[in-house]
Amino acid sequence: MVEFQPAIELPISKEKLEELIEDMKDRAYAMGVLFRPSKQTVHGPITLLPSTFPRLLYNKAMQLQTDINLLMLGISKDDGFLKAALKSVFPVDEFTRRLYEMHQQVEREGYKKPLRLCINRTDYMVDCKEKDGEPFLDLSMVEINTIAAGCPALSTRLVDVHRFSLEQLGMSREKVLDRVPGNYGMEGVADGMVTTWRLYGETKAVILFVVRPEESNKFDQRWMEYGIKDLDDRVKVIRRTLPEIGERAELRGDERRLFIDDMEVAILYYRTGYSPIDYPTELEWKARLLGERSRAAVCPSVSEQLAGTKKIQQVLAEPGSVENFIDGKERVDNIRSVFSGHYTLDLTPDGDEAAKNAIANPMKYVMKPQREGGGNNLFGEEIKQALEKLGRTPERAAYMLMDKFNPPVNLNYCMKYGNADIQLGKVASEFGPFGTLVSHNDEVVFNKTTGYLYRARDISLNEGGLMTGTGFLDTPYLSVPPQVVQME
Repeated sequence: MVEFQPAIELPISKEKLEELIEDMKDRAYAMGVLFRPSKQTVHGPITLLPSTFPRLLYNKAMQLQTDINLLMLGISKDDGFLKAALKSVFPVDEFTRRLYEMHQQVEREGYKKPLRLCINRTDYMVDCKEKDGEPFLDLSMVEINTIAAGCPALSTRLVDVHRFSLEQLGMSREKVLDRVPGNYGMEGVADGMVTTWRLYGETKAVILFVVRPEESNKFDQRWMEYGIKDLDDRVKVIRRTLPEIGERAELRGDERRLFIDDMEVAILYYRTGYSPIDYPTELEWKARLLGERSRAAVCPSVSEQLAGTKKIQQVLAEPGSVENFIDGKERVDNIRSVFSGHYTLDLTPDGDEAAKNAIANPMKYVMKPQREGGGNNLFGEEIKQALEKLGRTPERAAYMLMDKFNPPVNLNYCMKYGNADIQLGKVASEFGPFGTLVSHNDEVVFNKTTGYLYRARDISLNEGGLMTGTGFLDTPYLSVPPQVVQME
């Protein structure tokens, strides 16, 4: 196991730790790093210290994001690629099939939106790899999130909290500012939204955040709203659920302008809609179709959501796929360098071989369905049991396999509301740059890396969800070699 050098010497003495915990609670509340898991507002789950992350890999991830934005845009516009990649999934995954059928319906109608707004987050882990018999650290891509890519604002607010923690423990302001990078997720994503709103051309049109009725991550969304308002105080942001849109929205005129409650909508920004549970009735599907058929920019369109499925990620790893959308060998190679092993589970010889290998060595893989939002993947013995149960049924094609990563660990303290027993533990970290792209009449007018999300989870857990209490908001502490202090 590889262990990173922490930002400060650990463990912290009991007296200092107790004081730091109270300081960090107050700072998190003061900076608005807040969740609402029930009717009570609490500070978000956070690490007490920023966790180490290699500076070179931080730079690599941030620099790659604009090309990944272009990659996802290109895929979403290529119906042939989407259909070929997902054809084995459609018969066994109703949710994915319905999204694609909606995309096809809009394509047949021939209406072309003038504006596209894409907000992506590409999640990576640092992976201990081997080349020519020598170990080295590099990025491995976990997934690309194209819908409801959350926490750009809370991550922005958290930087201040983590810089404060290091200063409280005696680190100089100069060193803190050098090692804990600023985060412009709130401002950057808001900039893309305001750019889109201005291009829409109607100053009275609103930006509509599509949210769940009971939203635990409401403050991240509210901070986004305030960031938009800071950039252009003419913009009005409203919040509606899918059922409210289905019941009260309508299209008007030949230009298909979308109205709800007599307000014209310039942008539909989805913070829900990524899971089948978000569509319990046909009313929710009606709402989604209204947005797709309208003039409003939709973030994401259903084709962009399909571009973020795990099956697409598996197909992209095949030779020649990235080259369909990205020009230049160096750019393609840079993207390919973050791909890990991906394996089809289609009912083909390759799929049979992958299933056989995973049953024999389940600890080497992760098995993924076509879902975003966390908590859907299978690990270890779960993989073996699932594949043995699935056999050669068509349902097997709804999944894909990935090589399991070998991430370095960080030492840190993790704090969530109501947990009085905060112990030093080993965590695995996941880093996700945000990317925002705006296209106007097929011309890309805005393409930027817009901040990042850094998360930690206990290494004993396979996944860490912020909403489920197993993941924690974090901030990178950028290391310079030597960053590895232990290898077992």
